[in-house]
Amino acid sequence: MWAVYKDKTLILKQMISADGAFKSLYMNHPDSIYIMDLQGNLVDTNDSTHQIAGYSFEEMNDSSAKNAYPPESITLQKLNFALAVEGQSPRFVIDFLHKNGEMHTADITYVPIKSGNEVVGVYGIAKDITDHVKAQKKMLENKERYKSLFQHNPASVYLLDMSGRFIDVNTRLQHLTGFTREELLGMSFNDLLHPDENYRVMSSYNLDNQSEPKHHEVRLTHKEGTKLLIHVVNVPIQINGNLEGVHGVAIDITENMHNLSQIRELSNRHSLILDSVSEGIFGLDTKGHTIFINPAAMEMLGYARDEFIGIHSLSLIHHTRSDGSHYSEKEFPITLTILDGVTRSMDEEVFWRKDGTSFLVNYRVSPIINNGVIQGAVVAFNDITNEREIIRAKEFAEKAARAKSDFLAMMSHEIRTPMNGMIGMADLLLETELGEEQRTYAEILRSSSYSLLHILNDILDFSKMEAGKMPLQSEMFDLRDMISSIVDLFTPKAEEKKLALRWWADTSVPEMIKTDPSRLRQIIVNLVGNALKFTEKGSVTLSVKNIPLPEASDYLLEFSVRDTGVGIASNKLNLLFQSFSQVHPSINRKYGGTGLGLAISKQLVELMGGTIFVESEEHRGSTFRFMLSFPKEDKEVGISASW
Repeated sequence: MWAVYKDKTLILKQMISADGAFKSLYMNHPDSIYIMDLQGNLVDTNDSTHQIAGYSFEEMNDSSAKNAYPPESITLQKLNFALAVEGQSPRFVIDFLHKNGEMHTADITYVPIKSGNEVVGVYGIAKDITDHVKAQKKMLENKERYKSLFQHNPASVYLLDMSGRFIDVNTRLQHLTGFTREELLGMSFNDLLHPDENYRVMSSYNLDNQSEPKHHEVRLTHKEGTKLLIHVVNVPIQINGNLEGVHGVAIDITENMHNLSQIRELSNRHSLILDSVSEGIFGLDTKGHTIFINPAAMEMLGYARDEFIGIHSLSLIHHTRSDGSHYSEKEFPITLTILDGVTRSMDEEVFWRKDGTSFLVNYRVSPIINNGVIQGAVVAFNDITNEREIIRAKEFAEKAARAKSDFLAMMSHEIRTPMNGMIGMADLLLETELGEEQRTYAEILRSSSYSLLHILNDILDFSKMEAGKMPLQSEMFDLRDMISSIVDLFTPKAEEKKLALRWWADTSVPEMIKTDPSRLRQIIVNLVGNALKFTEKGSVTLSVKNIPLPEASDYLLEFSVRDTGVGIASNKLNLLFQSFSQVHPSINRKYGGTGLGLAISKQLVELMGGTIFVESEEHRGSTFRFMLSFPKEDKEVGISASW
């Protein structure tokens, strides 16, 4: 039997080492994956296994990690291992001790490894769910805390159904009302109110339309007949967007209410508080006439205190909307609050100063209530004129940026036409009989014209992308032919600098792909051109890899350009993909360039749905990588799915 196990273990190891791509995916998988032979011995593990357990492969194979599992966990593993050997894929949860001494929880699945129809080993796939388990425990604890908070809250707390009847109450509400829990359950909230309160409260407390918390100050009748004044907050309970009831809090404020004369003396008795507040605050009586004002409001409105008291707010302070139309008495927000007691917040409204000038404000108007009766309102406001000016300045800057892009695009088009004419004339001139000096001048003219045209094309592409007007075409083409042609383009330059210019592509990289070939070529040309420009000795390598994605309908290809050039300091990497930036000014002065190449490449990659990044070490070289996905052909997708 031992020989049979030995043979199967050998088969298992051969299977593991046979597929390099599988090995790479397995080793870099975020989940812990480990392989056991039929005797339960570890054959191989990935990096995540050691991160989750804290033990190395050697420690896991000898006695160092044997005490990591409680007895019940060991028993559970053995039972499920036996099921996996029989061809099943059991899933179970165990506790284990991390090497650092902390107890963790793992969700494990055993999967049989088969060679033909014969099981030769077992995969263990584990996720560390310690945080999830702790979160569940925390949720249960929070539920108990909520229950305790509900029952022992110093305020009176209750739950109402959609008809306004109590479905749960805490002890404090029983003390407040004098009714027992049994008596309150099934009663309506309306049954507790003073008869004079019913219409006013219930008209603003409509369960069918409630979507925001509602605040009320109402009179309540105790079971023994005592009249109480309470502050009520009703919060809607919404489940999946549907209103299911109300969570309410009631606080007895009977002893805390002041009479109207104390409210009228508010500006004198609390002047220190009002004077220190940066918001403008003023009060109104039930007729809309002003009764007090703080210094901040006086400064913003231009009134002295004596001038302000008694003026009508609708007529002099807030008679116009921001669009210039006038408020009527029935639409005036401050008047509405005085009538219904509902607090209102208004954005970007217009207040008028004493001198007739206006300014933009945000304000909040709240009712003044005494013994359940509205006595007026308080308005707190801020001058937001400067904020609006900042926003307008930002909008102006954005328009200017768009105008700049449009201007660059237009000028690039206009300049390109005569440039093409200059290039054509230079080409024709070089085809004529010229002296050596004349030919040199003509070649310089043509070379300079091409350089300038390249700069114009970069600016045009950049302005198009800034304006969001860069179109993408999609067509099938041969990827290897494209890469080969790019390498051929740069071979003379590489030979001139005595650099090795190489390229390769994985065999798994498809021959035909579908995307915008001109934009993909532009990205690769920019990266290879940059690599050759900044490499004085060594090599430049262009490669393409296929990153396998199980059951995916797209290819994910990674393109990389590696050079042995000057490299880039780590503190300058953030400048690489910025427009008009050059991290090697001295070298750029030698070779030229707009500083747009990498910025354009980055925007093109992102426009095509990919990502680009760089790895570099100064004086050691750089590697630029970008990843793009490409749709598979229908036939290929079907084969992949069935496999």
